[in-house]
Amino acid sequence: MSTDQIKDRAVLRFSRFAVARRTRTNSLMVENVLDDFMLALTSQNSRGNVFAQHSEASFEVCFGQFFSFNEALRTKENGYIWPWKYDYIEDLMVLKSGYFANVFSDVETHPCSFGESSLGRQNAAEWIRTAFHDLITHNTFSGEGGLDASIMFELNREDNVDTRPVFETTLHFMSLFHTPRSSIADLLALGVYTSLANCGGPQLPFRAGRLDATEADASGVLTPQPHQDLESHKSIFSRAGFSDTDMISLVACGHTLGGVHTAYFPHILGIDEFPIDGAKEPSTKLDVVHFEEGPGSSASFDNTIVLEYLSGTGSNPLVHSHNETFRSDKRIFSSDQNETIRTLSNQSNFLEKCKDVFGRMLNLVPRDKGIELTAPVKPIDVKPYIREQSIDSRGSIRFSGRIRVRVGPATARNADDLEVELSIVNRNATGTILIRAVRGRRSGGVSSGHFGDAFAWFEFSTTVPSSVGIKSFNVFLIQPSTGDVEVHDNLGRGFPVSDVLLYQPRQSCLDSVVKDGKINLRVVAAIHETGPAGAPTLKLFRKVPREDVVVPAFEATIISFKLTAVTYGAYRIFQADTALDLASWNTRFDVVLNSEIKVEFLPTNVLRSASNCKPL
Repeated sequence: MSTDQIKDRAVLRFSRFAVARRTRTNSLMVENVLDDFMLALTSQNSRGNVFAQHSEASFEVCFGQFFSFNEALRTKENGYIWPWKYDYIEDLMVLKSGYFANVFSDVETHPCSFGESSLGRQNAAEWIRTAFHDLITHNTFSGEGGLDASIMFELNREDNVDTRPVFETTLHFMSLFHTPRSSIADLLALGVYTSLANCGGPQLPFRAGRLDATEADASGVLTPQPHQDLESHKSIFSRAGFSDTDMISLVACGHTLGGVHTAYFPHILGIDEFPIDGAKEPSTKLDVVHFEEGPGSSASFDNTIVLEYLSGTGSNPLVHSHNETFRSDKRIFSSDQNETIRTLSNQSNFLEKCKDVFGRMLNLVPRDKGIELTAPVKPIDVKPYIREQSIDSRGSIRFSGRIRVRVGPATARNADDLEVELSIVNRNATGTILIRAVRGRRSGGVSSGHFGDAFAWFEFSTTVPSSVGIKSFNVFLIQPSTGDVEVHDNLGRGFPVSDVLLYQPRQSCLDSVVKDGKINLRVVAAIHETGPAGAPTLKLFRKVPREDVVVPAFEATIISFKLTAVTYGAYRIFQADTALDLASWNTRFDVVLNSEIKVEFLPTNVLRSASNCKPL
């Protein structure tokens, strides 16, 4: 294509950009932009550079930069700056099903009645119980205790031993998502959020930032037990910062799901007796007696437990137990002459009060640990995911990933009337390359979330000469039917992607052969000649099993990279090798250069096996 032909196409392309983005232009503006464009074209072609390989996108370089920084088009991201420490937690929270989904938000508590293989188990109820037993030991006066996952070390305590299998099952599942950026305490809180979301409950204000305890709670406070008297219950809830009214609400909200199991509490249900008023069978034939008797009600977050209590019906063992000692729900509900419980007989009031007390409950964290929770986590509007930024043997930078865009009524964006483009800023911030992202195919390229949220996914893949490099990128959201455009630029910072340090996933691998209980890990990295001197380091988070504790601990180890004899263009290639215990096959690692330049939170479980690891 001749220079004149490229210039003619550039004029047409610029006009289309201007119309699509509803940007006012004039002949002088077009002339100035074209002059800049042709100057860049001449300069780049003289080096046999990017325009030879990107003929379709070449004339968009100057235009992309022009539109990227047009303040009139900029869209604020509500304070979100990418990357964020809790991006992984946000994924677990919002991606329920579809193109990209996770088991955490869907399978284990959806449908709400789903449970383990044992008859009557209900994961949603068990997740709520586990979090409650962990946090109710909080002391609002001293600041000790709270939602800190100390229950990991307390399963043999007298108030937990009967339901140890329940807590172990929950903690084991949470451990699958435990990372250096997702504490078990945060996952327990997120489990409550997810349980309510999947069971028809209110949307809780979930906050992240909890830290995990490293030992059992030292306060000596036990969780409420059915055999305790009313004053004991009031004391426990008061110590945690809850009023008597809160106590009644928490019990009603917490017991709308689940029930009492004969295997764990035979003394409540009365083995070989008829524990429930009007029961048709002895309890030995029952595995679980639900708190709510209505059809399907025990798998729905509703106020049936309140209505049945007020009418004197239902199956709640903690109201109708054969032994009055264990009628703790009845004592608590009636402690203010049923005043509070009557207000909860209205479903709207019930849901609003549950949202209030559960929200405050999840925010109980040890004050003496310096923990600062985030603001309530909300679904992110536009979120990038970098799949690969690496150097190939020809000296070009592979750059690929996905852009997740929130769509639906909450945003007024229609996934079927949406195009996504990226403006890639070069290393010296003197020009940009515009590329188009393509809608994902699987599941229509859409993920569903909770509470009506939906997300459309757009994939991109390109190569950029290492002499041009990549500093950052901005995202254009274009509505073809109207020409409207949103520019997302990470609050004016651009989405940063330093090309000084590159992680090489194609040459990195995790051996599938186990030798003496260990597997070999190889990580390869590349450093540009303009980067700091010296070798990078590998920060590896090993999983260390703990005796009689379901969840392993993370132990960070530092491993030095070694310089290889291989170079890819302007990049030197480094390699780090280490042995992993089998328990750490699914963990995370960072590649760090000079303590400031980092490629972080990389997973080991997606690495190629050694036999498929490409040579340097």
